[in-house]
Amino acid sequence: DLQDLTNRCKEKGVSFELLLNQRFGGVPQKFPLILETMANKFPASILAFNVFRSPKLSPDMIEVQAWLTSPDGYIELAKGYLGNDTDEINQVIHALYNSVKNTHTRIMPVDLPKVDQGVILVASGPSLDASIEQLAQWEDRPPIYASGSAIGSILRNGIVPEGIILLEQSWLVYRDLLALVAEGYDLSQIVLFGSATLDPRVFSLFERSCIFHRPTSSTLLLFPAEEFAILPQAGPQAVNAGIEVLMKLGFRKVLLFGCDFGAIDESVQRSETAMGTSPRTLNLPVRGSRGRTVLSNPDLSITRQLFENIVALYGAQAYSIGEASYSTNITYLEFDEAEKIFAIGDLEPTLSAHDLY
Repeated sequence: DLQDLTNRCKEKGVSFELLLNQRFGGVPQKFPLILETMANKFPASILAFNVFRSPKLSPDMIEVQAWLTSPDGYIELAKGYLGNDTDEINQVIHALYNSVKNTHTRIMPVDLPKVDQGVILVASGPSLDASIEQLAQWEDRPPIYASGSAIGSILRNGIVPEGIILLEQSWLVYRDLLALVAEGYDLSQIVLFGSATLDPRVFSLFERSCIFHRPTSSTLLLFPAEEFAILPQAGPQAVNAGIEVLMKLGFRKVLLFGCDFGAIDESVQRSETAMGTSPRTLNLPVRGSRGRTVLSNPDLSITRQLFENIVALYGAQAYSIGEASYSTNITYLEFDEAEKIFAIGDLEPTLSAHDLY
C-alpha cells in the first residue's frame, strides 16, 4: 500500500524517491539516472540505499542488480561524484582562500551559447604519444585544452594550449606544475579552469583563471550565489571536468587525444611525457575501440561512463584519435580524417578562453 508506506515514512522522518522507468535493461546509459537523482537531491545518501523489488527478478532487474553490485557499477559511480580526494576540511580551507585572496580569478560563467567551432581536448592516455607529433605540426587546428597531467605532454612537444583544466586539491598538482616551470615552460598565458578546491598556490602560476564548483562538495554551501558555476559531475578525473568545461563554454564538437580510459600494455599506462605520476593496477579487461582487448580498472571504467554521460547530456559530437577503451557515443577515426573534419581553415575562431577576460 503506497499510501501506508508514505505515512510511515513521514512518521519516521524518512524520505524516499520513486524512479519510474519503462525499461532500464539493455540501456546502460539510463542506469546513472538512479545515481543522479540521489546525488543531486540527497548527496549523503548515495553510498547507502535500499532497492525494493520482487523476490523474483525480471530480466531488466537482473541487469540493474548486476550494475548495483559490479566492481565498475554503482559504488564506483558514487565515488566518482564525490571525487577521489574528499578531504573536506582542506577543501573548505582552499575554497575560502581562493575566494578571498585570489581576487584575479573569475567565476565560471553560465552556460554560453552553442558554437559550431570544433575544439581539441587532450588527456594523458598512452595513445597520445603516437599522434602528438602530428598534433604539433597541424597548422590549422582548433584550440587545444589540456586535462590535468596532459599539460606535460603537450608543452614538452612544443604545443601551448589555450586552456588547462585542473581538478584535484592535492599539493602534488602544484609541485608537478612547478617542475614544468623549472624546465623553462611558461604557464602564465594559459587560461586555467580550476576547481574551487585547488591548492591556492596553483592559481599564482597563471595570469588568467576561472573557478568552477563540484556538485557534491561541501564547499558549495559556502557559495550559494555561484550555483551557475557548478559542473554537472566535475569528476572523478580531470578529463571529466575537461569535457564539462568545454560544454559550458558552448563547444559541441570535440576531438579527443589520449582519452583512452585504459591501455593495451599494462606497463605503458600513460603518455611518457605526462606531468607527474599516477600508477594504476589495470585488472579489468574491456572492449577496445579497434576490436582488441584493452586493460582498464573500475576507476577508469567509471571515468569513461561519466564521460559518455556528459556527451549524451549535451548532445555533443565526440571523435577520438588512437586506440582506447570503447565508448558507445564516441566516433573513432584516423588523424587524416580528423584534419578534414576539424580544420578551421581561414575562419577566425568564434570562441576563445581569453574572451572571458
